[in-house]
Amino acid sequence: MTTLVRILIGAVAGLIVGALIGRLARRKGQDQPVKADPLRAPLLGALLGALVMLMLPIGNDPTETLAEHTEQITTMQEFTSLVIDSDKPVLVKFYATWCGPCKLLAPSIAKLSQEYQGRIVFVSVDGDQAPELMRAYEVPGYPTVLIFADGKVVRRIEGYRKISIYRDALEASIEQS
Repeated sequence: MTTLVRILIGAVAGLIVGALIGRLARRKGQDQPVKADPLRAPLLGALLGALVMLMLPIGNDPTETLAEHTEQITTMQEFTSLVIDSDKPVLVKFYATWCGPCKLLAPSIAKLSQEYQGRIVFVSVDGDQAPELMRAYEVPGYPTVLIFADGKVVRRIEGYRKISIYRDALEASIEQS
């Protein structure tokens, strides 16, 4: 389910609930802010419904989406062999299974891994399972993407960003190596 569809579903559900609350307030004759403006309750309901749907962790678990496209790393030894010793640029995504923005980013990383198959290595690190890697690379939070070329970090992208940001970084890393 795309983000836009989720927002629209939440807005419509919130609009209906808000309209019902506004109507009930008018029936009881209570002096409430929703009585003063009959559109206030439906509009507030639509806004809140959209926000709730946006915040709910609906959709793929990032480990499920990433599992098909990336190597999962949990130890420093695996990190060294797959990332540091790689002869290709490597995108490393630090995430957590409970992280909402990580879930939003997972489909973009999966798409990029298909686009750059054979040219870029894609690796994912569940920071909750590999805290030593989080400390070693000074990862402040989730999601954080590090792009490596020749065993060194060439780009750090913190937080959820548009796919074009990651694509530009990957293109630059290919040119560097």
